[in-house]
Amino acid sequence: MRSSITRVRGAGIGVCLLICGALASSGCGAIFLGSTQLVTVHTNPPSATVRVLQTGYAAETPALVPLARDGNFVLVVEAPGYRTVHVPLHKSIHLGVLLGDILTFPIGLIVDAVTRSWYVHQPRMIFVTLEPGSAPAAPPPVRREK
Repeated sequence: MRSSITRVRGAGIGVCLLICGALASSGCGAIFLGSTQLVTVHTNPPSATVRVLQTGYAAETPALVPLARDGNFVLVVEAPGYRTVHVPLHKSIHLGVLLGDILTFPIGLIVDAVTRSWYVHQPRMIFVTLEPGSAPAAPPPVRREK
């Protein structure tokens, strides 16, 4: 009689731990990845300026550039005496996070959908070799008609 009670308690603890683990990993993109991603940018020559076209963020290379996970961005890499390079970064859904969200459905899926933390930017590490030359002329301003 006593051994069957112990088995029931053991099974109850196991189920409780499984449920707690599932709830703790809910929204795993938001928990483990956060709402921003750092993209590494290296240049040859070093000490170029990398700028995020959409936000205006700028840093000297080598740099860690913080980007919100839910957007597509263009990095502009420039240095005096070199041609400017534009590097597009595209978001895609991180498959590991999506799998975790499916396993913890619906809580994880809802949390990561609301926070948009299941995205990752590609590429995560960028190497740019700048070519000597003058920077191309800036495009003419866009005229808006009323």
